[in-house]
Amino acid sequence: AFWRLRAVSIDSESRDLDVFTEAVRDVVQENVDMTALITKGMTDLYRTSDEEMIDSAYVDNFLNTFLLNRLGSNVLLKQYLAVVSPDEFGFGVHNEQTGE
Repeated sequence: AFWRLRAVSIDSESRDLDVFTEAVRDVVQENVDMTALITKGMTDLYRTSDEEMIDSAYVDNFLNTFLLNRLGSNVLLKQYLAVVSPDEFGFGVHNEQTGE
């Protein structure tokens, strides 16, 4: 999904981020169920495979790595959306000088 973010072209003069913001929204929405799907898939793989092929240490390591990467990605993407769309998320950056 992140190839979509890399493929976005932003006009350097207008600095219009609407296309990028929409791509971020799409990535977040498309991956809502990803953690549950990967966890279920690894659980099913572990249960149906023989312990010599896939052991619990492998599953634990894979899921720990996946979940840490996932958490980091989600935090960055959702923070970006919160900053550019504070009304949508109910929070964002507060400017002390303007009160906005």
